[in-house]
Amino acid sequence: MEENLSKALIMMAEVLIGILLLTVMAYAFAAGRDFSATINANIEQKTIAEFNAKFEVYNSRSNLTAQDVVTLANLVHDYNTNEHTAETIELQIKGIEKSYRDQLQRGPTKDEAIVFMQSYAPYMQEGEAIKRNFKCDFGYDDNGRIHEIKIERIS
Repeated sequence: MEENLSKALIMMAEVLIGILLLTVMAYAFAAGRDFSATINANIEQKTIAEFNAKFEVYNSRSNLTAQDVVTLANLVHDYNTNEHTAETIELQIKGIEKSYRDQLQRGPTKDEAIVFMQSYAPYMQEGEAIKRNFKCDFGYDDNGRIHEIKIERIS
């Protein structure tokens, strides 16, 4: 009888140790999953910040030159045509002639860019200030990624 009782206690201890090990493994798995989700979220935020960085220099400015507008339009065009993603940036330009607007939205050639810059920032005499007559604002998606750029001529 004592022998059966001893075996039963040993079996019960083994079951308790097994349950304890399963509990520890489940906890470790859950902690690892949470850690992995945090790492993935941090990587996503870093990727968005790196993406936005090349455009942010123009955000919320009201002193852009024609050259800045061409540069920004080319950045948007290069991203929309060269990046392998379904997400694109919408470029809205107001206050300039339609032909220039169309050129900028499709990515101007070098000659088109020069004509645009000459039209909106003609050659200045020495000592004159460079014309800064455009403003720029960005729109962001729910993740904080730039998805819309609005440029408007202000003078």
